[in-house]
Amino acid sequence: MYTHNGDTRQHEDDIAAFNKQNDADIRPVSLDLLHEESSNSAVKHVLESTSGKLDVVIHNAGHMNYGPAESFTAEQYMRLYDVNVVGAHRLNQAVLPHMRKQRSGHLIWISSSSVYGGKSPILGAYFAAKAAMDSLAQTYARELNPWGIETKIVVPGVFTKGTNHFEDTMQPGLPDVAKEYEQGPTKGVGEQTMAGTAGVVPEDAERSLVADVLVARTEVEKEVQLLIGLEQISTEG
Repeated sequence: MYTHNGDTRQHEDDIAAFNKQNDADIRPVSLDLLHEESSNSAVKHVLESTSGKLDVVIHNAGHMNYGPAESFTAEQYMRLYDVNVVGAHRLNQAVLPHMRKQRSGHLIWISSSSVYGGKSPILGAYFAAKAAMDSLAQTYARELNPWGIETKIVVPGVFTKGTNHFEDTMQPGLPDVAKEYEQGPTKGVGEQTMAGTAGVVPEDAERSLVADVLVARTEVEKEVQLLIGLEQISTEG
């Protein structure tokens, strides 16, 4: 379980409440995907708690930006890339030796509709990082399939409620540059982008629908799959 500020207490409380209400046994494990030691420690804890068995990893950590591409520093780009791409790689390096040894496993990557044509301005740094993550996922899929490890790339669409994805967006590190864009010929583009994004979200969009699909798809035949808008496109494994 990862958060940008390192504070997972609220999520742990939510999980504890869910367990109590639903007679469930979900056990949160905190980790910092930006540090190899933390990823290794979290995976070690899980393996020790499950007699050495780890079946599924979902790469869902992500961080978005909001502002003109030029208004973000190089360090901010690196931070987004670290969270969205390299963090998943760190976790894979901790998990995959065990999955390859057991000749089974399942990697599920939460990608973005921007990778498959849903481009828009103002979110460019995030879109670039998600495109890199998606490409990495496809490479991993081809290399891991012979080991019996399955891959799903899921593109659930936009969810503006039920998560803090939009509330927690990275802001420009160069605000003067962002101000120039807002006062120039691109004035209002940001508001138009967010209004258009909100307009395509169905009223009944609920994150639990995505969770249900993820659970169901862990039981399908071994193949590389791409799920866009919760519809499936399969490619030969």
